[in-house]
This record gives sequence, structure tokens and C-alpha cells, in this order.
Amino acid sequence: VSQSRYLGKLNNSGIREWVTYYGGNGNEYAQSICVDSSDNVYIGGDTTSSDALFTVGAHQTTNHSQTSYSDGYLAKFNPNEDRLWATFYGGVKSEGFMNLLISNDGFLYATGISHSDTDIATPGAYQSTNTSINGSASMIIKLDLSGQRIWGTYIANDSYMFYAKLKGDNLYFSGPSFTSTGIATLSPILSTR
Repeated sequence: VSQSRYLGKLNNSGIREWVTYYGGNGNEYAQSICVDSSDNVYIGGDTTSSDALFTVGAHQTTNHSQTSYSDGYLAKFNPNEDRLWATFYGGVKSEGFMNLLISNDGFLYATGISHSDTDIATPGAYQSTNTSINGSASMIIKLDLSGQRIWGTYIANDSYMFYAKLKGDNLYFSGPSFTSTGIATLSPILSTR
């Protein structure tokens, strides 16, 4: 039995305004949700589905992951439950989004974990390749609110990015590292683990 997600809205009196299932022919896991200043709702996570989780003109209209792997997905809904856009995101191995954040200047930041070597980073990215030993790397993607990718980057090899927060237009992030070098900047508190 496949597993879909649900998404809903309660008003400030605790009255359910709407709830919908969201998913396709595989399993969906929704790890993150955020709302913009116009009350549009964004969800993200990972999926094994090959259908239903994209819209025409999306950044990525197919799930690139191989059998038994998952791709990341993102979707935007208006305040009345209508899906405005949706996209897969990732390469041939597993990806998933853990955090979605809207910046003051109106961009969507999606952070998470990638195991793929392709289809994540854009040309000129901070880190354009996943060279991790254990296969995992943290990723950050910036999109406009219409779902078009501005840029994408790996951020740290052999790591997971579980937490992220925006303060102004600065992104702060954290997660476990499985390596003792290669993440720290100049003059860190700890240069190795």
C-alpha cells in the first residue's frame, strides 16, 4: 500500500477549512511546510512516486531516482487548497527536503540531503559536485515563488542538513557531519571533529 501525505488548514477558531491528500503511485514523506506573506502553502519532502507530483513547466517533471531510491519534491498551494505548481528535484540516488523557508526578498530556500552526483548543483555553485565518501551531502536550493530554480549547491560532503533558519536574508543551517575535515571555514571554533 502506498503512503500519501495530507495537507490541511485550520482557521484561528480551530475550524478545519480544508484538508487534501497529496501523493502519487509511490510513497511520499513530507518533512517541511512553510507559508508566504500571501498565505500560499509550500510543502517538501521525498517521494518514490513517478507520477502526479509535477505540473507542466516544472523545474523537473520526472523522478530521476532509480528503483528503491527517492527524489525530492516541492509543491505550492494557494490559500484555497489549489495546487499552483509542483516539481521533482534530484538525481539517480536519494534526495529529500527537510526545511523550506521564504526570504524577506521573496525567494524559497529548500534545504536537505542528497546522495546523487548530478542534477543538484547549478554551474558556478559554491560546491558543484558531491564527492562524499559515504554518499551523502547537504544541499541548498533557491527558487523563485513560481517554482523556477535560481541556483542549487551542495554545501558539505558526508553530512545531513536537518535544520535551517532564515534571519533577514541570511541562511543558517546545522546537521550531523560524518567527516573530520572539509566543512569548517577559516578560524572555526573546531577545525576538525
